[in-house]
Amino acid sequence: MAAGLLLQRSIPAYQAALVISLACWMLGGAFDLPASFGGWYEMVSRLVPHAHATELLFASYYGKFIGSPIISSIALLVMSLLAMSVATILYRQRVLKQE
Repeated sequence: MAAGLLLQRSIPAYQAALVISLACWMLGGAFDLPASFGGWYEMVSRLVPHAHATELLFASYYGKFIGSPIISSIALLVMSLLAMSVATILYRQRVLKQE
């Protein structure tokens, strides 16, 4: 949403969303759990919602909990609220001011 509101063109917004989602997927544990790589990769993965979602879903598929479900749930909630806030602010600046 933010890319679309900022760029206001469909193809560039689609490309930006595709690149961002691919980067988030790779940093969030696309190939293995971020903890197994350690170092900077694990630290950066904490900033991406995909890593927290993977931690929450891991028990459903493999029967073991990794990380803390409470911390992952809180992190996803905070990231969702942040994304909604950014989209709301951009909507008010870009769309409502034009009317």
